[in-house]
Amino acid sequence: MRGPKSALIAVANSILTAGYYLLHRATTYPDLGPDYFDKRNPVRATHRLVKRLEALGHRVILEPRFIADASS
Repeated sequence: MRGPKSALIAVANSILTAGYYLLHRATTYPDLGPDYFDKRNPVRATHRLVKRLEALGHRVILEPRFIADASS
């Protein structure tokens, strides 16, 4: 079985499984927020966003926001 019906069944299964565990453990869903993955791996997010801007025709030059003090 392939196609949209199979995808629908897979998504429904994921939702039902998550709902089962939430009810079984008597807990609430911890919303991680819209920028969870960007905060989790900022280097990957930076590369992804640079590639996206370059694909739109921009030249991107990254400069460090904070310069580390070499004396300490």
